Amino acid sequence: MSALRNVIVAQYEVGNRGVIALLKAEEANLLHARWLAREHEWYGDITSTMQGLRSLYGQIGRRAE
Repeated sequence: MSALRNVIVAQYEVGNRGVIALLKAEEANLLHARWLAREHEWYGDITSTMQGLRSLYGQIGRRAE
């Protein structure tokens, strides 16, 4: 999930807003990956999944989450 997130967020950062649909489709997987990373203290992966979620939630108006 981290590698996928890297590709999607890189596209988002260069202006490709079409990837939001991909992030939205992968939201449950990102949340689960974040949970696993926290459970196993994989700090780099925690940050990576949270960046993907931040991009998604910021774009669709769910920043508080």
